[in-house]
Amino acid sequence: MDTNTLSLVYLGVSKTARNQRVSSSLISKLKEGGTPIITDVRSNNTSSMVERFEHFGFVKGDVNADRTKLRWEKRATPARREI
Repeated sequence: MDTNTLSLVYLGVSKTARNQRVSSSLISKLKEGGTPIITDVRSNNTSSMVERFEHFGFVKGDVNADRTKLRWEKRATPARREI
């Protein structure tokens, strides 16, 4: 792993905090730094976290029987064309 990469080891939200945008707020704050983020989701996860990470802009990497790895990287913004 690159030293300029954040590794999100575990992201869990208690039942009382669900539906309060805790995950999306945290991910948004982490993404603001522009540093690549890697994470993985265990195959027995029942909270649709792979789909949630994809919604946050993460891309699936290695998928095996135990887990799905995901990565987010800031996209380069294309230069604006002047007319």
